[in-house]
Amino acid sequence: MTSQEKFPHRHNSNGTHDSICRVCLATVATSFRETDLAGFELRHLCDPVRVYRISQGWVTNPAISSYPQMWSEGNTRKPLTHLV
Repeated sequence: MTSQEKFPHRHNSNGTHDSICRVCLATVATSFRETDLAGFELRHLCDPVRVYRISQGWVTNPAISSYPQMWSEGNTRKPLTHLV
């Protein structure tokens, strides 16, 4: 699968470009220059929990991520797992 097939680009009304992973449906990066997205795409690793949930047909909420760094020390918010 080529980079463009795995990471389609969305052009936003504010002039930015988003790179979307077709596997985990995450927005990998947003940039004003579309050419800047390639580096982020090369470094992207799909969240295995998210991929599993998608494979099971679960509805995902892009505003909630299961990445552990979101819940690091100092962040008092708890994940809303019942919504995912």
